[in-house]
Amino acid sequence: MAAEARLGITASRKVGCAVVRSRVRRLLREAFRATRELFPPDIDVVVIVKRAPEPLNLAVVLGELRKADGQLHGASARLAEP
Repeated sequence: MAAEARLGITASRKVGCAVVRSRVRRLLREAFRATRELFPPDIDVVVIVKRAPEPLNLAVVLGELRKADGQLHGASARLAEP
């Protein structure tokens, strides 16, 4: 049985205060749940938050994850090649 994709999140204090960092992590987790089918199974996705998106809402985070989707599939295809 294939394991589902997993998400890891890192947000330093440069992102903002604890409230902002927690909100970013919550939004990322929710966006990941909503777009789980985009990610190949058995992959660990690590998100390093360098700055909080403006405006800070779910639509912005979903857009960023969808943009990263193409990069993830390209990287996983390169790793699968012999």
